[in-house]
Amino acid sequence: MKAQIEEFKQHALKSYNADLEALMNHVLELGGLVEKQLDTAVQAMQSASVDKAQAARQLDRLINEVEQNTDQAAIRILARHQPAASDLRLIVSSLRIGIDLERIGDEVVKLARMVERFDRYGEVCVQLKAYPKFYELVEMARVMLKKALDAYARLDMQTAVELLEDEEKADAIYDEVMNIVIEDFNGQAQKDVRCFLEFVSAIKAVERATDHLANVGESVIYVINGRDVRSADHDMIESLRAQLERDED
Repeated sequence: MKAQIEEFKQHALKSYNADLEALMNHVLELGGLVEKQLDTAVQAMQSASVDKAQAARQLDRLINEVEQNTDQAAIRILARHQPAASDLRLIVSSLRIGIDLERIGDEVVKLARMVERFDRYGEVCVQLKAYPKFYELVEMARVMLKKALDAYARLDMQTAVELLEDEEKADAIYDEVMNIVIEDFNGQAQKDVRCFLEFVSAIKAVERATDHLANVGESVIYVINGRDVRSADHDMIESLRAQLERDED
């Protein structure tokens, strides 16, 4: 794996190396902001803090600006150096990852808005039966985000494959949460439908965030070996895991 990382650092032109490093740093800066935004939104959920929710939403503008900087850094490399092979894969994948991270930020905004609207609707909203299980899904997204940034920073195949496996686990948790929501909705004679609608929107937002994080794993795999594994199904994930185990032997 180290050799593959070094492959992007052996150009005769120092400016080329600097531009590639700048591109990756832009992506990692973007990821750090999304991580901060998600952590802030989770704190807002835990404390029912409208101020924290607003702080999470306000980070979205900065995230959009950094994502644009990532685009510009990639365009600069394409214009200056006409990259090919592995370098081109790195640039294309960095663009994809930047887009996925920005979209995760959009989904986190929906989580923050849920906190704000629950505050208006009343305490009954945070007493929904699925709320504790929902935290498991949110925590899975937080873990996956950390793994995604680590996989990209180190171009780590092992961690990239783990992201695809984690996304399958996230889907299972999502199904459990939705089943509890449906059971809770059907079991309440008097219910505030607004709470359920807002809650379901937030649940779907977090599930989509985990999809985007799986996309990051797929992009990292593409950088490393040129294999396009977008929309990987369970069999392909098992194949990737088996290949990793063979490589370790």
